Amino acid sequence: MAQQSTRDQTASVVIYGFGGVGKTQIALHYALNHLDDFDAVLWFHAETESSLRSSFSHAAVHLQLHNNGEDHINNRRNVLFWLQTTTAKWLIVYDNAESLAVLNQYWPISTRGQILMTSRKSVFAGPLAKDGLEILPFTTDTGGDYLIRYLRGKPETIYGEGSANMNIAMETSDQELQTARTLSEMMGGWPLALTQVASIGLKRHWNMTQLLEFYQRDPRRVREEISPELLHAGYSLSMRTAFQLSFKELSPQSLTILSIMSFYDPNGIPESMFSAKNLEDLPDTLNFLLDEFDVSKYIQELLDLSLIRRTLDSDGFSIHRLVQSECRYYYDNKDLQKYYDLATYTLCAAFPKQIDERYGERVAECARYIHHVFALRDNLAGLPRGSPMTPSDDFCVLMRNASWYCVEVHLTKELEPTVTIAMKAAKETGFADREPRHYAQLCNCASRLWAQKGNFSKALEFSEECRVIRERIGKDVWSAINNLGNLYLSIGDPMKALKTHEECASLFPDEASTKKHVLKMNKLNRGRTLTVLGQFLEAKALIDEADRLNDDKPIMRIHINYHRCLLLRAQGHFEPAIEGFEGCIKAIEEGTHSEPLLQAACLYKIGCICYQIGDHEAARTHLQQSHDIHELRESPSCELARVKYMLSLSMASLTGKADIEKQKSLLEAALKIHQDLSPGEQSEPVVCEDLFDKLVDGQLR
Repeated sequence: MAQQSTRDQTASVVIYGFGGVGKTQIALHYALNHLDDFDAVLWFHAETESSLRSSFSHAAVHLQLHNNGEDHINNRRNVLFWLQTTTAKWLIVYDNAESLAVLNQYWPISTRGQILMTSRKSVFAGPLAKDGLEILPFTTDTGGDYLIRYLRGKPETIYGEGSANMNIAMETSDQELQTARTLSEMMGGWPLALTQVASIGLKRHWNMTQLLEFYQRDPRRVREEISPELLHAGYSLSMRTAFQLSFKELSPQSLTILSIMSFYDPNGIPESMFSAKNLEDLPDTLNFLLDEFDVSKYIQELLDLSLIRRTLDSDGFSIHRLVQSECRYYYDNKDLQKYYDLATYTLCAAFPKQIDERYGERVAECARYIHHVFALRDNLAGLPRGSPMTPSDDFCVLMRNASWYCVEVHLTKELEPTVTIAMKAAKETGFADREPRHYAQLCNCASRLWAQKGNFSKALEFSEECRVIRERIGKDVWSAINNLGNLYLSIGDPMKALKTHEECASLFPDEASTKKHVLKMNKLNRGRTLTVLGQFLEAKALIDEADRLNDDKPIMRIHINYHRCLLLRAQGHFEPAIEGFEGCIKAIEEGTHSEPLLQAACLYKIGCICYQIGDHEAARTHLQQSHDIHELRESPSCELARVKYMLSLSMASLTGKADIEKQKSLLEAALKIHQDLSPGEQSEPVVCEDLFDKLVDGQLR
C-alpha cells in the first residue's frame, strides 16, 4: 500500500483467504494504526449490494452529503463524487467483498486515497485492486502461542507491541506449550477455529489439557458454537457456517472435486488425478472430467474461494484439514458413501498397478500417491458421526497395490494397517471370493509383513493360504512356492527351502520360454540357500547364472551382488566381500530406486566383517550408519536388534563413561528384542551374530 501511494493513483490492495483466517482483523489493525494519516476512514460492508447501499448511505449522512439515509441511489452518487473530488486524504475498507460486478458500481476513480479490500476470493486482484495478498493460517507454533495468550486473557498480544513483551516459551511449561501446539495443529492454525475453541476454554476456566481433551471428545460442538467472545474478536460466524457459505456457492462439479479431495492427504494432490485420460469406465458423476477446459474452470472456483491452494513447485494442490473435515460433515451418510467411492475410484485409477512383477522403477510414481492412499484408508475407519462405510472393489484393489508397494520399499509400519484393513474389507464384501487372484496377493503381502517383523510362523500361515488359492485358480503358482522356499530358509530349514525352490524350478522345464525375472529369482534363491548349506561351488554357479540373465532391472542386480558378497564372506574372502558390499551401496545411491534397508544391510555386513577381522573402529562407523538408517526409517525391531548387538560388541573396548553406558544400553535393548521375538525358546541361547541374524527375514541376512 505504501509503495503504491508514492504514485499518482489510488493505492488498492485486496487481502484474500478463506473465511475466518483473519482478513477483517488485519484490515481493522491497518486502519487503526494509520488513523492519523487520513482525514476520513470509511468502512463499507461489501457482502451484498444491499449492505453496500446501506454503508454508502450511512457514509453520506456522516459526511453531511445528504440527510436522507434511505435515498440510496443519490447517496451512492454523492459519496463517489466526494471521493473523486475532495482534497481530503481518505482510506476505504471494503470488507468481505463477494461480487466483482456489484463492487465495480461502488468503486471510486481517484488519485487521492487508499483502498483496502477483504474477500474470500482472489478474483479481485487485477480487475479492481492493483495488488493481492493471500492470508494464510498461523503456523503450528504461532497458533499454539495464540491459544496460550488467549487463555491468559491476552489475545491482543499476538499482534503489535504486546508480542514483543511476552515470551511464551519462557513463561509456559513444556507440557502446556506442546499441548497448545497439538491443538493448533489439529486446527490447522486457522484463527477462527483457534479463537472459537479458546473462547470456550476461557469462559469455562479450563487449562490447555482440558481444552484439548474437550475438543478431541466433541469437536462438532466446538465448531458449531458462536459466542460473545467470538463476536468481540470480530467473527460473526461459527466455523460450520463459514464453511457452508462457501460450499453453497460452488457448482456441483466443483463441490464434487472438493469432496473427493476431502478424503485425501491435504498436501500434494496431483492435478493429473482429475484428467479423464487417466480414468477408465468413468462414472456418470465424473463425466464432466472429459472436458479439460471445464475441469480447469471448476478447479478455479475452488482456488478463487481459497478452499484449495495450488502448490507452486508441483502440478498439485493443497487443502486445509478443516476444509476437508467440514466438507465431510456437510453430507448425510448416503452422499458420504458416494463421494468416498468416487475418491477411491479416482485414486485407484491413478495408482500404478502391480500384477506379477516388482514395481521397480515405478516406485517413484507410487510415492506420489501413497500418502493419499493412507489417508483414504484411515478415513474409512474415522469418518464423522460413526458413519457405516462400505469399501468398494476399487478400495480392495487399491489397498492390494499399495500393500505391495509397502512390501517392496519395506514400509512395514504402514504395511500392517493397510493389508489388515484390505483383507478385512475383501472378506466382508465378498471381494475375496470374486477376485481370488487379488486376495492371494493380499495373503502374500501379509506373509511378507510378518516376515519383515520376524514372525515367521505367522508369515508361513499366510504364505500357505496364498499357495492354496493360486493353485486353485492356476495363476502365479511359481511365486507362491518361491515365497514358501524363502520362508523355510528364514525359519532355519535350508534343506526344505532348497527342496521347495527346486520344486519351483521344475515348473519351468523350458527355460527359453520362461520370463527372465522368474528364472533369475529362482536361481538366486537356490544359490543363496546353497550358500547357507555350505555348498559354495554350486551356489556360485547359480548366482552367476542369475546374473547373466539380463532383464534390465538394476535393482535385481544389486540383490544378486549382495548375495554374492554373502557367499564371499562365507568362503572367508573378506576384502572382496567388503568391496562388493561397497559397490552395492554405491549402486543404490546412484540409482533411481530407493533401497534404504538393503543399504543398511550392506553397511551392517561390512561392519560385521570389520569386527571379524579386528578393525573395531571401522566396524563402529559402518554399524552406526546402519543403525541410523533403521532408526530414521522406523524399521522393525528385528532389524534393529542385530545392529544394536554388533554395535555393542564393537564398542566393548572403549573406556569412556558415555561409551560404556551406550554399549550397555545397546546390548540390553538387543537382548530384550530377542526375548520378545522368541518367547517359546526353551534353552538359554548362545549370544552371537548368528542368533540375531536369525530374527531377520532370510532375504536380508
